[in-house]
Amino acid sequence: MSRFEKLREMNLDGNAKVTLSTEDGADIVHYTGEDYEGETVTKTGIANSLASLATSKHLRGNPIINELRSEGYLDDYERGSFEFESYVAGAIAENWYESGFLSVSTEHYDHKRGYTNVSAELDITLNELLTADGENPYLFAGWNVEVQTPMGALKVEWVSTRDVPGGGLIYLWLN
Repeated sequence: MSRFEKLREMNLDGNAKVTLSTEDGADIVHYTGEDYEGETVTKTGIANSLASLATSKHLRGNPIINELRSEGYLDDYERGSFEFESYVAGAIAENWYESGFLSVSTEHYDHKRGYTNVSAELDITLNELLTADGENPYLFAGWNVEVQTPMGALKVEWVSTRDVPGGGLIYLWLN
């Protein structure tokens, strides 16, 4: 059973806004002057996850590819090389600051250590979510989902198997 089966049963408006979000981070050493934020973007794989959604045939029309093209980040891509998803991931990771697709923040614990958090969001419609999930149930693995409903925002949070044996889902109503 799909983790979104209950959303199907709720008969919500197919044009309802859905916000997909994910985040991860890493402990860092910031006193060296190295690009610890860029390294964390690469280590977390958030750019790869976002590229996977952005290049999915199920989510055509999302703004990420159009913006990457208009900003010239995809100009050097050779069409037909069958590496488009990884090329997009590289473009997102290399240009995370300028493109704004990723949010990166660092908490400094002391004068040399800290934690850098990387997050990403993508807005789609409920129809896009349910159609894509029906064709590829693994596409949204690792992504939290928030659906706007007449009663408030419904969150479907992803709990990975490393956090909870067997994994699981948490449904929360927010007003």
